[in-house]
Amino acid sequence: MLKTILISIAMVVITIIGDYLIKKASMLQHFSGWKLLVLGGFFYGISAIGWFYVYQTTKVFTVGAIHSFGIIILTILLSVVIFKEKITRSEILGLVLGIISLIILLRNYVSPEKVSQPLVKAEPQNTTISENLSDNTFIDRKVPGSPAILMNAATK
Repeated sequence: MLKTILISIAMVVITIIGDYLIKKASMLQHFSGWKLLVLGGFFYGISAIGWFYVYQTTKVFTVGAIHSFGIIILTILLSVVIFKEKITRSEILGLVLGIISLIILLRNYVSPEKVSQPLVKAEPQNTTISENLSDNTFIDRKVPGSPAILMNAATK
């Protein structure tokens, strides 16, 4: 979990570097900042590789929360410190609520291994299959070694 969070933080920082470069490019006239734009896109691509790893080890919901919250915090810092933009009280309130929500989400973290476990373990057993004969009579036959279906397992 700690490794995933550290990689997520690194990917957020790399994404913010891309944001910074793209913002700087957008401030230049007549598309003269195209090199900064391309470099910003390169940083986005690098972060995608890291997110690929994180998605393999963590639930999408948790990754989304970490990513979104990290982007919000670092974007506000970038906005205030680098670009000297003012932040409002409602933005501060949103940031505080975001911190609270992330704490709640990470407290209830469930590893992907636990999420992907089946509800009922299918074990080989004899299963009865009913067959409809051509004259609408039914016969039951035992099939050895077939897995139990969820409904059969739940009713036992």
